[in-house]
Amino acid sequence: MSLLGTEGPGSSQRTPEYDAFLDPLSPETELLVCQYVREALGRFGSSGEVTWEGSELLLLSPAGVSRARVGSWVRRWEQLDENIRRGRALELARQLAQPRALAAATSVRSGSASWTGWVLAAAVAIAGLAAYFWFVRPDPASATDASASGPVSRTKGAAPTDLEERIARANRVCEATRARVLRGATVGITETDGWVVEFFGFQKDGKALLGKSPALAQFVASPSAPEGSAFIWKEEPQLATVTNSTTRVTLADEPITGSQGDTTPALRITFHGALVDAYFQPEERAHYYHLAHGLTEALGLTHSALYARCEAGRTHHLGSWFRGRNDAEAATSLLYFLGTYAEPPHLSPPFLHAVGGTELDRSVALNNIEHVAGNIDRALLASVLGRQGGMVVGKKNEGVTIAFPFRDGNRAARASRDLARLVDLNRD
Repeated sequence: MSLLGTEGPGSSQRTPEYDAFLDPLSPETELLVCQYVREALGRFGSSGEVTWEGSELLLLSPAGVSRARVGSWVRRWEQLDENIRRGRALELARQLAQPRALAAATSVRSGSASWTGWVLAAAVAIAGLAAYFWFVRPDPASATDASASGPVSRTKGAAPTDLEERIARANRVCEATRARVLRGATVGITETDGWVVEFFGFQKDGKALLGKSPALAQFVASPSAPEGSAFIWKEEPQLATVTNSTTRVTLADEPITGSQGDTTPALRITFHGALVDAYFQPEERAHYYHLAHGLTEALGLTHSALYARCEAGRTHHLGSWFRGRNDAEAATSLLYFLGTYAEPPHLSPPFLHAVGGTELDRSVALNNIEHVAGNIDRALLASVLGRQGGMVVGKKNEGVTIAFPFRDGNRAARASRDLARLVDLNRD
């Protein structure tokens, strides 16, 4: 059915579907729809630039222009289930690709036996069926593939396995996306391959390993399982509504040990598989903020952070949430969890290791950050964050949080670097 009716957009006889497009979609939604459709087109052997024109999607390529009308369902894009999103994108891709397939069939039929056209039509149908099973159905991979990036043993010289090829492809995608993030790009749901989301925190003056805390049992099914386990926190069931064979949570104690043997308990919690998706959607990321707050409170952490990274790497990116008991500690979280895990670090070398040393010493780096953080008050912090679109909220001794908007994934990194320069931790 035409969105505009038979009398055009200027007519008084507009349809309800047309009225739904009077208010423009958000740029994020337009971008996501194009990304989904562009990826789906590959299943039909089609390529080109996908763009919006009013209520239609256009596929532009040297072969010409094809169009597909987008229904009013797109207004509910943020509420749609992931499989429904992919199914809608697949249908739009089919509409965009179909005119080309039919044109090819007509061309061949005019100069060949009539059955050739049927062969081409059958090929299109088979491609569509394959696309459905590849693109829409949930991941059918065996549950034995518990790790999407862990070591895979194989005979020397043997051809790569499907799992190894998937891992290699995910790593390449993540590296390409990471390069875009460093240039200030906004990344979305179609660019999650190879990424993990992490919550990292430490407990100043704590004694016991945080990974042994009984409080973790309310968040993950088996906190001590080295291969990871299911996310089970009842206050955020949305994070685990879609799962696949790689969906799991892993925990690692990473205490910060000083030269005098003093130790600050620190815990890294990593979210894999389908759990990652919510972090890469602006309307869903708030679920992670709630989770980060819940973990901070349950574990009694003094400093904590939320960010993403390539699973095969160690540098932290896409920082969005940092917390401390006051302004100075919130700033410390930003500088430590993002600044010292950047490449290169946001602190100059003299502040990263002991005198005479050359290796990164996180205890020394943390002490240096804390030494100057006491001079950071709310006005100074708000000024630095504001230049990058960040904000600081909360009252002293009630918990202070630094947060950054979804768009432009490198805002937190730039704020960390600016803050390090301002307090003279970065002299480059």
